[in-house]
Amino acid sequence: MSRVALAIDLGGTKASFAVVDATGAVLSRIKRSSHEGGAAVPFESLAATAGETVAAAGLGWDDVRAAGLVVLQFLTVAARPGAIGARSARVSADREA
Repeated sequence: MSRVALAIDLGGTKASFAVVDATGAVLSRIKRSSHEGGAAVPFESLAATAGETVAAAGLGWDDVRAAGLVVLQFLTVAARPGAIGARSARVSADREA
C-alpha cells in the first residue's frame, strides 16, 4: 500500500490516532487517554499507540509516507495573533503577526 499517513490529535483529555490513505479513507483508528494519574502519558506510550494504529491497518512503518500531529490546546496559547485562520482553524506559518 502506498501514500498512507498517520494522523495524531493530542488533546487535553484524549489522544486520537488514525491511518488514512490518499483518498482520505480511515484505515484504522485508536483513541486513548492523554493523561494517567493526573500526569501526561510518556512519549513512549504515545509512540507505542501510534505503532499499534499502523499495525491495526495491516501496515508497517515503511508504508507510512507522512505523519501529522495536532496539539490545538498548545497552539491556541502559543500561536501568534493571526496564525490560526478564524474560519478554517488552519495554522499558517507564513502569516505576519
